[in-house]
Amino acid sequence: MDSRQHTTDPIVTGSFVIGLKYNGGVLLGADCLASYGSLARFREIERLKAIGKHTVIGASGEYSDFQFLTRKLEEIDRQDSFTGSAITTEKSPSAFHSYVSRLMYNKRNKFDPLYNSVLVAGYSDGSAFLGMADHHGTSFVDDAIATGFGNHLAMPLLRKILEERPASTLPYEDAVEVMKTCFRVLFYRDGRTMNKFQIARVNADGTDISESFSLDTEWQFRGF
Repeated sequence: MDSRQHTTDPIVTGSFVIGLKYNGGVLLGADCLASYGSLARFREIERLKAIGKHTVIGASGEYSDFQFLTRKLEEIDRQDSFTGSAITTEKSPSAFHSYVSRLMYNKRNKFDPLYNSVLVAGYSDGSAFLGMADHHGTSFVDDAIATGFGNHLAMPLLRKILEERPASTLPYEDAVEVMKTCFRVLFYRDGRTMNKFQIARVNADGTDISESFSLDTEWQFRGF
């Protein structure tokens, strides 16, 4: 197979990524597993990456394509720092999101797609940003987004909490709890997920990606 077409057949893949805005910032969450086919092969993978001071990206899909994408974004961020003046030239999260969506569409038109669904989260000009771009080049922004199996199992939970409390009034602690609830449901139901997760927080102070952690689970139900 031509090297330019390797990712038309994804091999090492990550599962869901979840994004949720809250009052004062935005969260991204993902597990730490990269599967080789159906084998849970790589168990210490980080699928959340800080770009610049106020942007984090996360992706499901082919992990090598995610590595390629993060290198491209880091290169852009470095170029900005090299050519910057006393006035900051840091790109906004929306600018990174626009670049990712255009790159995805360009690669798709060349029949050499990046097989990822990418979430871009950040904080700029006093407000949180959360956007998605997939391998077709489709892109949008919202207060809650999930990729992979999370789009089926986590989105109902995220929509419910935002119906009860809009993102502008949702406390950070409650946002973390609903994120962990989504993790737990996906661990129970998604065969390509493991019980080891990370949460990235982006606010006016910058980015913070947690160490990996596990959740308490319960399997002693009748019928198991």
